[in-house]
Amino acid sequence: MRIRMMLSALALLVVGAVRMHAQSHPNFAGTWSLDPAKTVAEGQGAAPESATRVIVQHGDTLTVDTESMTAGNAQKTHLVWGTDGKPWKNTVMVAGENAEVSSVLAWDGATLVVRTSLSVQGMSVEQIDRWTLSADGKTLTAVRGITADGNDIGTVTLTYIKKS
Repeated sequence: MRIRMMLSALALLVVGAVRMHAQSHPNFAGTWSLDPAKTVAEGQGAAPESATRVIVQHGDTLTVDTESMTAGNAQKTHLVWGTDGKPWKNTVMVAGENAEVSSVLAWDGATLVVRTSLSVQGMSVEQIDRWTLSADGKTLTAVRGITADGNDIGTVTLTYIKKS
């Protein structure tokens, strides 16, 4: 009887730990609007004047649709990613050309780290985004570092406010 109780308690402990681990990552799902007043570009990084991001998150898969306006140029992107640490390939429009991007996503505690690499006009570009969600779940901050051919281009801090 005592062994059975210990095994039951251990099973509950394991199930609880698995549930706590699964819930420790924030859910970024929703419609987000860029707050230009809280968006900052440093170096040569360019911040959009406006952007709307719709994120659908199911388990380890994120679908991210973004419409943005940067320096008078409108852009739409549709990305599908997994947080499984494997490369996810998508195609985006960069400098008037379709470019294949490869993104690897991983969790650093409650921060989602998105490492994206691509080639643009023969130049190797790497972008690292660090997404965090405010405690109330209403503000998404993405700090983006960009390098081109190994040279630091700049950092952009994008602040989004949840609309729904």
